[in-house]
Amino acid sequence: EPDVLAMTTNLRYYCPGTTSIILRSGNRHVLKIIKPRFWDVTSISEATAAYKNNFGDLASHSPDVIKSRGRWIFMTYLKGESLTEYIKNDLRPLRADSEKLQLFLSEVNDIVAELCHVLKACSDNDPPIHHLDLSPDNIIVDGEPGKPKSIKLIDFGPNSLLLTHLGNADNVARASAFVPPELKEGLEHRGSLSDVYSLGMILLEMLAPASLSGPDVAGPLDDVWIAFPQIAADAEDMIANDSINRLLHVEGATGDPFGSISRSVDHAVKIQKKTKLKQMSFFDVLLELLNSTFTWKPVTEALDNYRDCIQDCKKP
Repeated sequence: EPDVLAMTTNLRYYCPGTTSIILRSGNRHVLKIIKPRFWDVTSISEATAAYKNNFGDLASHSPDVIKSRGRWIFMTYLKGESLTEYIKNDLRPLRADSEKLQLFLSEVNDIVAELCHVLKACSDNDPPIHHLDLSPDNIIVDGEPGKPKSIKLIDFGPNSLLLTHLGNADNVARASAFVPPELKEGLEHRGSLSDVYSLGMILLEMLAPASLSGPDVAGPLDDVWIAFPQIAADAEDMIANDSINRLLHVEGATGDPFGSISRSVDHAVKIQKKTKLKQMSFFDVLLELLNSTFTWKPVTEALDNYRDCIQDCKKP
């Protein structure tokens, strides 16, 4: 279109998307073009065409959408990198260094706080706006460890690939790890509680020793319980399969879910920093498991008792 064409300068390839390719236009804009294989997928073309109307007024929390049509979106360029890249390049090296665990926990806390701030602003919009495809790939972080950061969201709206099964197996498995169960089952979203689930999975992704590869998180969650039990309690509370069971242990969650999550994680991080990271929690678990062996208590019950103990410790 003439007005968009007038703003495009020096178009060049920037990066791939799941259903699109991204081109840079000068230093201020990007052009997101849907890949030809998805042009006839109605759910994708309709969502792309309506993107400006649905999400164009969130410039302080996402790119400023100038125009969108069925096969492309023209918007402002966001400086920074995806949270996926930030976790890989910055957070995991901090987690692996025992002398930098305090900084690692501060980073996790800061990112959760910023995400909660952005998600609360979106949900407080009139009408409320919910992301519904929140994942590390759709979060842009501008900043570096130990310094203030800017966090913005991209690619709002449900992930069409999970319902159409058109994506490759790796993309679908990776994306499905962060999508709430109700959306994977083709049901209506649960408003903020759907984004709460995705946020809990992102928290788990940041705390886990390796990236989540699919929706089965039992192993990574156990790893996090051993390493960071105080924060694991919050993560597990956020990722309940049934939305009515999410945030049951977070005070004030009914009226202000994202503000409550931010306060609860901040409180958990402060407690966690005061403990002997890893060693103390590991021996607590080991002692409980040994006790279960001699009393014939099921191991699962022992772990549940450990989780309950952590929840009690978090209470003021």
